[in-house]
Amino acid sequence: MHLKHMTMSQFNNMENINGVIIPIGSTEAHGPHCPYGTDFLIPEEISNRLASLRSDLLIAPTINYGASWNLGFFPGTINISSETLTKYLVEIGSGFLKWSIDNIVIMNGHGGNNPAIRIAAQHLADKGAKVLVIDWWLDYQEEILEICTTKGHAGEDETSVMLAIDDTLVDMSLSLSNPNIPIGKVYTSKISNKVLENAMTGDATKATREKGEKVLSLVVAKIGELLDKYFAGIYTEKK
Repeated sequence: MHLKHMTMSQFNNMENINGVIIPIGSTEAHGPHCPYGTDFLIPEEISNRLASLRSDLLIAPTINYGASWNLGFFPGTINISSETLTKYLVEIGSGFLKWSIDNIVIMNGHGGNNPAIRIAAQHLADKGAKVLVIDWWLDYQEEILEICTTKGHAGEDETSVMLAIDDTLVDMSLSLSNPNIPIGKVYTSKISNKVLENAMTGDATKATREKGEKVLSLVVAKIGELLDKYFAGIYTEKK
């Protein structure tokens, strides 16, 4: 069920809802070939697919803006500070807590959001929430690399997924490869045009719609299994 489509009467009469998924991404440059909405379109699609398979999920409206400091160098990128994003997430999560929805799943599609999400999750946990954070491209990267040979921002994996979601939004004739990698965790205003040359990393030229559909199917299945444990209150398991 999608909150944005519901009436107050429907919300008041919800039954058997185990938790809410909040998709979050960013509005930022994704190479010359992928759309600015890539990072929120993907978690939105994953959330929609999960909702079509499960009746116990409430899908919150997507948060379309994120912390994009490292891509602020590129035209069209909208950067929200981590401090502001943290407060915003806490406010949203607290709103669901008010209506007794305490299982909160943050479906993240953008790495720059991670610091804000982690801090917000801690604050929400202190308020009584149980928060599950999912970074689809990180949490399942080993499995994704069995489908794609490379990964990266607007790279093979992300471009492939966007092709599967809507190939009219991707211009593969403009796809590129970026061989640059950072020497470490370096922060400088001059790094984006090097490490993120052309607003991307990895090799987008290897992307295909078929790979993207396989990645989406894999991720949705894995997250479905994770939600079964999370909603059952199983937060640890033995190796």
